[in-house]
Amino acid sequence: TGAEAAVIVNNNAAATLLILTALCRDRDVIVSRGQLVEIGGSFRLPDCISQSGARMVEVGTTNKTHLRDYENAMSEDTAAILRVNPSNYRVVGFSQDVPIEDLAGLKKQQSVIVIDDLGCGALVDTGEYGLPSEPTVSASIAAGADIACFSADKLIGGPQAGIIVGRRELVETIRKHPLVRMLRVGKLTDVALEHTLRLFLDPDRLKTGHPTVEMLTADPGSLQRKAESIRRRAVRGSNDATLSIDVVESDCAVGGGSMPTAQISSFALAVRSDRHSPDDISRMLRIEEPPVIARIRDDATVLDMRTLLKGDDKIIVTALRRIAGGT
Repeated sequence: TGAEAAVIVNNNAAATLLILTALCRDRDVIVSRGQLVEIGGSFRLPDCISQSGARMVEVGTTNKTHLRDYENAMSEDTAAILRVNPSNYRVVGFSQDVPIEDLAGLKKQQSVIVIDDLGCGALVDTGEYGLPSEPTVSASIAAGADIACFSADKLIGGPQAGIIVGRRELVETIRKHPLVRMLRVGKLTDVALEHTLRLFLDPDRLKTGHPTVEMLTADPGSLQRKAESIRRRAVRGSNDATLSIDVVESDCAVGGGSMPTAQISSFALAVRSDRHSPDDISRMLRIEEPPVIARIRDDATVLDMRTLLKGDDKIIVTALRRIAGGT
């Protein structure tokens, strides 16, 4: 990331709370109205700021915030400027926000901390993989953010955790705060996260060695061939003429609070039966061992090929043949 130091906690919401509590308590934090996010589990940024003991100063409007809005709000009580990446939604059209490098430039006028809450947390430029570009951690640090925080799961694809990186003296202040012990992760999370992050040291291995990146970047043609292969094997020897399995085009969402507007082309199996409803087929797949989780679309039970790991094709074939009455 290019940062001097780091702290690991149990998720990014915890990271945000810890940063604000350790560095901004009893002082003002300036944040754009368009970035007052709510994420899963009813976590709301204004509640987090309130719990930290900092005072929230809202600037701008829902759709437009200018640099001058931050400048006009700064006072001797200002501890930090907080930028929040809207990982799970987008404001489009007549909208504007302020780049992190411009916010960092305000430090020339006054001694304030610039905090960048990156949310889903990209360690590589996702645009290089044909996906929408998410702000990277290294770009934030290079642009002058004093502290950045982000999820270790989501785009990084590791275990659930929150990562705080930034200037050493600020990270050390955070590390010494009593909340760190309450919010820390266990050894198993540490080990899983280390092995995940090592994959990013070799970008050439990411597409084949990292399951999340492999799923996101899989070629649609290879997914179509996989779907056709599973279909042929599943119907072979079936004595259920009422069951149909078709290869269909599909669109995937990245999910996990990341890239909310991105649609990725894929291929899927659409399973229909004259004897069983889509809900029935979905239930029968779920009670398999291991369970197979599908979605329902266009009155069919749909299995998307982009989400399959190595060896999952055999599990799908076995489950479908059992439903079809094969062996």
